[in-house]
Amino acid sequence: MTTCVKISVAAIIIALVGLSVAWASEPHEGGIALRFEVKSTAVGPLSPEQARDPHVFGPWRPTYAAGISWEGPTRYLNIVGSGPGVGGFIHFAMNREGLSTAQKEFLEATDSLLNSHRQGSPPQWHTPEGGVDNPRQLLLYAVTLQDAKAMAQAYYQYAMNGFRRQIDTLDRLIGQTTGKITDEEKRISEIDELTETTQKSLAELQKLVPYRTDSEAHEAIGELDRMLNAAQVESAGIKAKIAVIQGYQQEQRGGTNAEAATRLNMMFIEESIALQGVEARRQMATRLRELANRFLDLKSTLANAAIEKETLTEDLKRNRMNLTVMKDQLKSARTDEPRIPDDVPIYPVEWAAEYRMGEPNN
Repeated sequence: MTTCVKISVAAIIIALVGLSVAWASEPHEGGIALRFEVKSTAVGPLSPEQARDPHVFGPWRPTYAAGISWEGPTRYLNIVGSGPGVGGFIHFAMNREGLSTAQKEFLEATDSLLNSHRQGSPPQWHTPEGGVDNPRQLLLYAVTLQDAKAMAQAYYQYAMNGFRRQIDTLDRLIGQTTGKITDEEKRISEIDELTETTQKSLAELQKLVPYRTDSEAHEAIGELDRMLNAAQVESAGIKAKIAVIQGYQQEQRGGTNAEAATRLNMMFIEESIALQGVEARRQMATRLRELANRFLDLKSTLANAAIEKETLTEDLKRNRMNLTVMKDQLKSARTDEPRIPDDVPIYPVEWAAEYRMGEPNN
């Protein structure tokens, strides 16, 4: 039992950790409004080696870079800023309005840039003036100023999507689990009432029957079945005799043989009495068989109720533990809400003169 509960709780935690990556890639717009500030300080100049790297910029020469602040909770920023979340973010950004065709082509060709740590690659991180007093920023390169703004908008929207989906899903799971707990508590109460009523009925029934175990009841049913079969056969025989007697009586009506008529009447009475005796035995055997079946039904109801209650009690304990875990997860998740800055800096990107946008790459 303890092992099962631990596994269940662990499964929830693992599932919730995995949700943030998958759900963040789905649009869940929340109307994020950003303000931008174009900085005078440029990023660069980027070196010829960086320009020549085909795995980074290739022939593209971005002119701006949006600075994504790494201040505050970074759980959802990390997802889209590095690792496997990069592909999801690129897909998300390219399906939004606001990016130029050139920027989309640039993203298709350089989607590894955000996760690039290659020697000689363009800077992925930028520390604003002020050094350690200012948080470092992730750079999102763009071919135009408008594209830089659109990239920042997509980035924060993607991060907020992951956060909101996590919160929504936790809220839904908490609601579902709370409903399960309510249903389980109600059913356990119903089982307790059923058990109490059944035990009273069984106690009353045991005053009428001589057996106390299922096996004894089954043996009684077998014996009573044999008695019923015998009674049916005997009854059929007696009824046949009565029919014959009644036939002879019909023939004797109006006749002169008084002795024969008297004899037939006596035989009719005897067989009628015998038939009543057989019918009484059949009815009693039927009644006793019903009591035996009732005994078995009540015992089965108690056994099944005990099994169901045990299962429900285990489920209830597990769901209560899961609910506690999910509430803790929700509380923790709320503290991880991405912090949207008041202003998003946009930096010009400076290139060495011979490697500027549109000029040949020697």
